[in-house]
Amino acid sequence: MRKLSRRDFLKTLSLFSLAALVPASVRSLLENRAGARGYPNVIILVFDTLSARNMSVYGYVRRTSVNLERFAERSTVFHNHNSGGNFTSPGTATIFTGTYPWTHRAINQSGLILRSLLPHNIFSAFGGQYNKFAFAQNVWADYLVSQFEKEIDIHLLPASFSLADKSPGAVFPNDLNAGTRHWTIFYFKWVIVLPL
Repeated sequence: MRKLSRRDFLKTLSLFSLAALVPASVRSLLENRAGARGYPNVIILVFDTLSARNMSVYGYVRRTSVNLERFAERSTVFHNHNSGGNFTSPGTATIFTGTYPWTHRAINQSGLILRSLLPHNIFSAFGGQYNKFAFAQNVWADYLVSQFEKEIDIHLLPASFSLADKSPGAVFPNDLNAGTRHWTIFYFKWVIVLPL
C-alpha cells in the first residue's frame, strides 16, 4: 500500500464539501441564517501561518486553492491587507477588535484582550439580526474567541472537527480557557524538567 503524502491528503480533503464537514448544530444555524431574512451572509476565514503568495486565489501559478477560488468568485476578496501581528494572538485579536496590539494588549502567546475593549468587537458590530458562530482550530486563537462568548450563538471548540480531543481543558467545563492554559503550562514545565 502506498503511503499517503501531504499533497495527496490535501487533494483528498479538497474533495469534501464544506457541508459534509460542518456539524449538524452549525448546519441548522446556517439554514436559519440572516440571508433568509434579507441580510447578506458574512463569512470571515482567517488562516494562521498560511502565505498568500503560495495560493492560486491570490495569483500563484499552480492551482493550490481551487475550492477557495470557486468561493472567491461569489465573495469579496481582499488583496491589499496588513497583519495586526506576526503570530496568532495579536493578529487574531486585531481582527476581533479592530485595534492594534499596543491597544488590545494580546501581545504574548496566551495573551487576552483588555476587558475594557470586549464590548467593541466584530461580533457585536453585526448586531442581533445575524446568527454568529465561531470556530478556531488553534487553541491560542480559541482563547480569544472565548472572550466573546456572550456575542456568539455557537462556539465550536478546537476538537469539533478532530477524531481525538487533544484539548485537556475540556475536563474543566466551567472554565475551558483557564483549564487548557494551566495544563499547557504544567505540561511544558514537566517536559522541560525531565531529562530525555
